[in-house]
Amino acid sequence: MKERFAGYYRPTDEEFNKIWSSCYFVLDTNILLDLYEYTPKTREDFIEVLNKLSDMLWVPYQVALEYQRRRLDTISNHEEVYEDIKRIRSRFKKSSGLTKDEFIIKIDKMLEDIETQLAVEFSDYPKISGEDKIRDEITSLLNGKVGECYDNIKLKEIYKEGETRYEERTPPGYKDGKGHYGDLVIWLQIIDKSKHDQKPIILVTDDRKEDWWWIHKGQTIDPRPELIQEFKSKTENQQFYMYKPDKFLEHARDFLRLEIEQDIIEEVGAVSLASRKTEQYAQIANIMKGVEINKLYIDQTIDTINKINNNYINAINSIAPAIIAANRAGERLAEMKKFAELTRNITNNNMRIIQSATRAKSMSFDEYESSSEENENELNDEL
Repeated sequence: MKERFAGYYRPTDEEFNKIWSSCYFVLDTNILLDLYEYTPKTREDFIEVLNKLSDMLWVPYQVALEYQRRRLDTISNHEEVYEDIKRIRSRFKKSSGLTKDEFIIKIDKMLEDIETQLAVEFSDYPKISGEDKIRDEITSLLNGKVGECYDNIKLKEIYKEGETRYEERTPPGYKDGKGHYGDLVIWLQIIDKSKHDQKPIILVTDDRKEDWWWIHKGQTIDPRPELIQEFKSKTENQQFYMYKPDKFLEHARDFLRLEIEQDIIEEVGAVSLASRKTEQYAQIANIMKGVEINKLYIDQTIDTINKINNNYINAINSIAPAIIAANRAGERLAEMKKFAELTRNITNNNMRIIQSATRAKSMSFDEYESSSEENENELNDEL
């Protein structure tokens, strides 16, 4: 039973001890990029742990390639978020009538704290066109530990296989979308390495998608059973397992008796849980934009609705005598059509404005600014 359905059984303690003592630790691309997300001390300690495991480290060629391609995006994302938060804070200060609002003052203080913290971090952070000490450390760490690349013929075969696997939702990689087969290339390179060296593999990854993990009712159980089954069948029964980075550090401390501080593990877990620190800051920035948009836009909306309604009421009042007179004369049809049209306009415009306000809640500030002039012209036409 267990032999035929090995993917559904977690290794025993004895099996884990054997895996940890003889495996290759394979780092995914996101683990290398996560090093840019940690505080300097956590990054230093994490790299120290990896250096202690130097003889057991290995990364597929595709991982190293993706790291080189995405490194500058990671750096520029930090810069963009930093500048974005500064711009938002400046807008808050310039927004008339908002600076005295207690809630806005609290938000401004929070933005100020974030801006101060980021300024400290950015003082020694890699620049796009400058020195990158983090890459220097990664280069040293992985010297001689990067696999060979596949040639174009092999890659074309994998991409063709990837199309079939995507259609059949065969892990890994189908969650990345059709035509994106980087995860599949990484997976097959890991299998080839294990088969060639006859060693088990532990993959350390920050990928949380269901095409890597067996997830049941929101709870991550283990690696996908299909992955374990495929790995064993293609590597002459070698073992495969995966850890998220904080769990990897916990087990490295337990299995390998390494000294790793708990606060380091917690920070690694926090960054992993939030996906990226830059995404955390970007989310804060978007929330701040939403507060600013909604406070300004809803105030404008309420005022505009009142103006439009007053104009319609005045118009209705002005034609009411004509409606009565036309009714008495038996010629009410045309005037009643005008009345019906006006009442429909009230309803339609109020609904449109409410929908616009609702839509603004999910708009970025730039999207709002680009559409606000058009909205204003439409409203002025109604007035």
